[in-house]
Amino acid sequence: MACRQGPVTAEASMPDDYAIPVTRPFVLPAAKPIPWREYGKDSVPTPTVIRFDINKLPSKPFSVNDFRPLKQPLRVTAFDWHKLQVTPLKADTMHYQPVPYKKFLLPEPEVTLAATPAILGKGTAGLTRLGPSEGLPGAKVYAAVQDNDGNTWISTDRGICKYTGTEFLAYNFLVRDESGAVEVVSEMMTDSNGKLLVSALKSGIYRIDTKTNMVEQYAVPTGFVRFDFDKQGRLWGTRFDNGVSHLDLDKKQLGQLALGNDSNEVRKVYAVRFDKAGNMWVGANDRVLIVDPALKSMRTIGAAEDLKVNVVYDFTTDSTGRVWLSSFSNGGGYAISLAAQQVTHMGAEQGVPGIVYDVVNDNRNRLWIVTNDTVYLYDIARARMKKMYTNCALRTNNFPSSGTRTRDGMLWLGTNAEGVVLINPDGMLADHFTDRDGLESNDVWGVEEDNKGRIWMATYKGVNIYDPEKERLSLLKLPEGVGNNANRHINFVGPDKLFLSAVGGFSLIDIAAGTIRHYNTAEKELSNTNFRGVPDGSGGYWYCSANGIFRFDPEKRTLKGFNQAAGLVSNLVLILRKDNQGRIWLCTERGAVIIFPEKDTYVNLTDADGLASSYSSMLFQGSDEQIYVGNDRGLSMFDPELKTITQIGADNGMVPSAMYDMTEWHGRLNIGTENGITIVERPTKPGERWRFHNYDKSAGFPYNDYNQSTAIPDSRGNVWWGASPILTVVHQYPVIDSTEPAVRIRGMNIMDQPSSFVNTATLQPQLSPGDSLWVGTKSFAGDKLPADSGYLAKNNIHWDSIRSGFQVPEGLELPYNQNSFAFSFTNQDTRSRDKIVYRFMLEGEDESWSDITKKPASRIYYNVKPGDYQFKVITRGQNGVWSKPDTISFTILPPWWQTWWAYLLYAVTAAAIVYTIVRVRSEMLKKENRILERKVAERTLALYEKMEELKATQGQLVHSEKMASLGELTAGIAHEIQNPLNFINNFAEVNKELLVDMQDELNKGDVDAAKEIAANIDANESKIYHHGRRADAIVKSMLQHSRGNANAVKEATEINKLADEYLRLAYHGLRAKDSSFNATMKTEFDEKNPQAKMVPQDIGRVVLNLLTNAFYAVTEKKKEKLPGYEPTVTVSTKSNKDRVEITVADNGNGIPAKVMEKIFQPFFTTKPTGQGTGLGLSMSYDIVTKGHGGELKVNSREGEGTQFSVILPI
Repeated sequence: MACRQGPVTAEASMPDDYAIPVTRPFVLPAAKPIPWREYGKDSVPTPTVIRFDINKLPSKPFSVNDFRPLKQPLRVTAFDWHKLQVTPLKADTMHYQPVPYKKFLLPEPEVTLAATPAILGKGTAGLTRLGPSEGLPGAKVYAAVQDNDGNTWISTDRGICKYTGTEFLAYNFLVRDESGAVEVVSEMMTDSNGKLLVSALKSGIYRIDTKTNMVEQYAVPTGFVRFDFDKQGRLWGTRFDNGVSHLDLDKKQLGQLALGNDSNEVRKVYAVRFDKAGNMWVGANDRVLIVDPALKSMRTIGAAEDLKVNVVYDFTTDSTGRVWLSSFSNGGGYAISLAAQQVTHMGAEQGVPGIVYDVVNDNRNRLWIVTNDTVYLYDIARARMKKMYTNCALRTNNFPSSGTRTRDGMLWLGTNAEGVVLINPDGMLADHFTDRDGLESNDVWGVEEDNKGRIWMATYKGVNIYDPEKERLSLLKLPEGVGNNANRHINFVGPDKLFLSAVGGFSLIDIAAGTIRHYNTAEKELSNTNFRGVPDGSGGYWYCSANGIFRFDPEKRTLKGFNQAAGLVSNLVLILRKDNQGRIWLCTERGAVIIFPEKDTYVNLTDADGLASSYSSMLFQGSDEQIYVGNDRGLSMFDPELKTITQIGADNGMVPSAMYDMTEWHGRLNIGTENGITIVERPTKPGERWRFHNYDKSAGFPYNDYNQSTAIPDSRGNVWWGASPILTVVHQYPVIDSTEPAVRIRGMNIMDQPSSFVNTATLQPQLSPGDSLWVGTKSFAGDKLPADSGYLAKNNIHWDSIRSGFQVPEGLELPYNQNSFAFSFTNQDTRSRDKIVYRFMLEGEDESWSDITKKPASRIYYNVKPGDYQFKVITRGQNGVWSKPDTISFTILPPWWQTWWAYLLYAVTAAAIVYTIVRVRSEMLKKENRILERKVAERTLALYEKMEELKATQGQLVHSEKMASLGELTAGIAHEIQNPLNFINNFAEVNKELLVDMQDELNKGDVDAAKEIAANIDANESKIYHHGRRADAIVKSMLQHSRGNANAVKEATEINKLADEYLRLAYHGLRAKDSSFNATMKTEFDEKNPQAKMVPQDIGRVVLNLLTNAFYAVTEKKKEKLPGYEPTVTVSTKSNKDRVEITVADNGNGIPAKVMEKIFQPFFTTKPTGQGTGLGLSMSYDIVTKGHGGELKVNSREGEGTQFSVILPI
């Protein structure tokens, strides 16, 4: 298979690239036994036997126009070059005359949007055209040529136009006659510099610079019929009755070459071409003249050499070196080979009748021979011919046009009234047939080829049989009353045996025996419509219908059926095929079905089981053994063992994704879809993309909704497709083109103004000294061109140069206020233009490529900021390959106030201002500094004094807090010290009385009584001493509490004793202040009586403060007189391994959450003014945390109470 390869750019991996299909494990649902319905003998249809003789069927001439050997070999006549008549020439004595000459600019064109090429639709050949309905100005085409920029120039009966792919640009500068008809442009070509040469038969020769649109006119009388450049670059042309002339383009002179002497000079000539050897070929009325490269002599080939021609007006050299003639000879075509010294004739005996108006080479070294309404493709290497019938006048004898081949390989053939016919030599070269061409019906729903190469076609009106050897089409029909001949499918079920399904029944055709056994299923009420049958391997058949499936044995006369009521997924079974593993597959509109004949079981498959869609329209098993189930969403591909499934659809590039038919051709899948034939390139290794190439109307296919299970490749290299209402026969496997397309930026609109970048600076270099340039009706000297006055000039838009073709600027600079613009672009390919899409981006503005669009224009970019930008565009066509980008770079200049020199000016001005301000400010600051220093000194002294006052005040506050704490102790201590004092007073009074009694007893001389009294006194003195010591301890404790603790030493202290002592002191202190105070006190001391090292008086102060706060809290809550409230303060102790904890808890109102964070801050208190300093908890926190390395924690709930915990290390 031919394949044109090319590099794929990085842009091919665009974000929009289609996903690679994923193969997943597939678990087949459990099979079920088929619940067959057995029909009785009376329900089994009885056959009606019809005999036929295939050679006696009614028939008519018919050809599918496929490739065939020539009917006869080419007729070849030898000649002796050296014996040909030789005529001396005198080229060195040619006389030259000056030619009127002027330069002008192409006028502004009339622009017409170009539609997608349409179906020609005249004959059977699948061709497209560009005519008036597609935007071409004019219907009669004389010539066409593609310039170096990819644009195609076409001359028509309405003048010259340029085709860009998206537009036709018509230029009105040719001469018109009195009726308004435009002069004929007989030929166009490009020179070695890429300039376009145009020959007009009245006004002369034009040379157009496609870069600047500058035109040079050489007013050669009558123009040239044909022209060509020789090896030296000289231009030669023919002028009807004036022989061959040389036009010196530089000297602007015209000289005539005399072809013979005065008596036998040949003046009526029409064609001139140069071969590779440099020979000049000249076409005359009835002969061909060959002039040697040195222009010294001329030889003649004519009737004596079997060259029977009339008016030779063109030459085409084929790949073998033969030169083919275009002429008005009504006897076929001729070719001359100087190397072989032969004249070759191709006429009706070879299969080419009529006049050969044109011969064109394609890129596969084949010849396309054009006659009046038919094109013949001659494959030289294979010696085979194919006819393409157009049914439209491609040429007339008025003035035949010359065809051309563009760089994409397309052939452009001018017609007399249809515009340009486009032929893709690498395409499918299909023909399309209807009943107008001989088919019995336009509806072909089954095609088969028998072992003799005949094609059997099931149609709605019978069976057409095409015999390619005889090129005849026969018709086989059932007799009236036997069947309605509304056939639905035909397929082989054995050697020379066909299964023909139809509405109302089916037939078994035995080709060798010439019999038809027709079975009427409708009268037995089995099924009204039948579709396809396959042999069951035991003499019977499986067939599908609109009422499920049946298994029929004609010999045993047995029949059984299986339909939806019995479990089949649907009654309407359109496809029935047997795979290579012996399984039978059914396709329905509700799912697929797999039947296992050996086990007589079945499985229904729907989208719930893994199919891409339940609508199953097609089934095919490829040469790779993979099984493809087609549906309206693509393909579901199974491996032969049904272990895996792969879904291929639109996400993978398969567009359109709804499909109805499939075959395999040249190793590739060919799918009949809802819109054209799609050729599938399957990946050759994991990770590769599937690629799809679609051929639809844009490729010349007039109808593209394909019938189910119809396509077959035949033994002659064709593929047959049913696509109601036509039959399509494809004759050539297409070249899968993987080369990159090309995209061209064709314009830029600035501020919504169409912009032409051709200006005086562009034109000036193209003008020589003394040249004048015509602009409209005015002429300007080359050095005095008018100043530019268009939109670009008025708005100070500048550029360095322009590109050829579309005049796109290079080095473009836009002012800051010309910052809105849009771009237009084009893909000039004529193939499948409906599939051409674009993506673009403006680097510096866009973050990513645009979405895919068919519109050949960008979005409008508004208010783009100053900076450097590059616009890029890429395109993709039929083959799915992205092009390299075409780009345009430009700069948007900043406004003057944002330029570098403006910023420099700003900087200098700012520096001067700053310097002045600094100088003035410096003097002011010095003065202010002196004043400030004096004020600072004054205020520093005042601040020092205030700080000293603050320290004194703070000391007083701390002392006040201590005194307040001491005050709290005073009442308790007074109560505590009162008891020992009472004891001392009582015992002292008793001792006083005892001393009196003892004196009395001594006076009496009762020593024993006195001793007894003395003992009582001594005992009382011991009690007095004990209570005195107790009072002393209380006083010492008070002194320790009131003294500072800067030098206090930590000592082991029993925390139970400490807590109990301060609990009593706090309670009695409050009782002393307020005799009405009363609260319940609870203690929960640790039985282990733990000790901890501490400064007792400091921790005692902390405990006293917490207890005082607790008693205050419960007292305040008691004042609220809540029913059942009992004020309670609980003191508890406990010890852990390395720490002891003293907890004071109350059931007061608790601490509000909003002040919880502030309770340890100095001077913060919630007590009324005068009742607290706000230092108690702050000092307690410092004593516990800083003085003892412990923690003071609080836990409070509003309305319920508060708990403080003092945690100290042991």
